[in-house]
Amino acid sequence: MAIAPLFREQLEAAKLQGRDEGREEGIEQGIEQGRQEGQRLILANFLRGRFGELDVPLTAFLVPVSALPASEFSLLLLKLSVLTVDEQGIEQARRLLAENVLKMRFGELGERLNDLVSNLVALSGEELGLLLEQLPQLSDEELLARLSN
Repeated sequence: MAIAPLFREQLEAAKLQGRDEGREEGIEQGIEQGRQEGQRLILANFLRGRFGELDVPLTAFLVPVSALPASEFSLLLLKLSVLTVDEQGIEQARRLLAENVLKMRFGELGERLNDLVSNLVALSGEELGLLLEQLPQLSDEELLARLSN
């Protein structure tokens, strides 16, 4: 009957290990959420300072773009900083943000990227917001089908 106490000890050790792993996972998720929120705020403030009040398309891209790795996010800010402060610069900013969202999702898209970016930024503000909100749930095929009109 010595098996029962040994089994209880191992069960308790496994429970403690599971709690520790869950706690570590929760901490990592919290750190990642904080990093993304920080990048979202930086991007929003940067775009507002550069172009003035943000329109719906620019605002819609804030959340998905904030998930970029820090090195890519920094490179995006550099590219945005050299754009002209006029309607053409705002359009280029929308295209840069759209391009980064698509690259983050699909990697390099080659020749298709330009058409997909054009189709993405051509969506109305409401359609764009809805699509970007649904982005995590859409399969690659569904997203490409919706953008390949």
